[in-house]
Amino acid sequence: MIAPEALEYARLANPASAFLIYAVVQLCALHYGLAYVRAIALGFLAGLAALTLGEAWLWVPGLDSLALTLVNLIIYGLASYCFCVFMTLNVSALRIRIMVELKHRPDGMSMEELLAEYNADAIRKARIERLLANGQIVCRGGRLFLARRHLLPLVLFIDGLRLLLFGKRDL
Repeated sequence: MIAPEALEYARLANPASAFLIYAVVQLCALHYGLAYVRAIALGFLAGLAALTLGEAWLWVPGLDSLALTLVNLIIYGLASYCFCVFMTLNVSALRIRIMVELKHRPDGMSMEELLAEYNADAIRKARIERLLANGQIVCRGGRLFLARRHLLPLVLFIDGLRLLLFGKRDL
C-alpha cells in the first residue's frame, strides 16, 4: 500500500509523466521518418496508455479516484493538444512560414515571388493531393470522400477540445 502523501504526489505526476512520454514518442517518431499525423497519433496513444496504466496502479476504490482520473485525463488531453498546436505552428502558420522564408533570403523577395510561393489555391491543392496520396480521402465520380476513418477519433477529439476551449469548432 502506498502512503497517502505519496499517492497524492504520484497522482500529480501521472499526467505530467504521460505527457512527457507522448512528447518523446512523437519527436522520436518524427525523427525516424514517421508521417506527421501518425507520429502525433502514436505519441498520443503511448502517453494515454502510460496514463491509463498509472491510473490503474494508483486506483483506490471510491468516488475520489474516479474524479481524479477524469481530471488527469482532461489535463493530459489539454497538454497534448497544446503541444500538438505548438509543434504545428511552424508547419501551418502561414505568417511564420513567410517570415522564415524571408529570413533565409538575405536579398529579400518581391511581392510577386511571395504571392507565387504562397498562393492559397496552390496550398489547398497540395494539401488535397497529399490527402489523396496518403489514402485518407478518395475521389469517386469527381467528388471527394473520407477513405480511412482511423484518424477520425483524433480529429473529433481535437474538434471537441476546440469547442471546449474556444466555444466553436472551427477557428
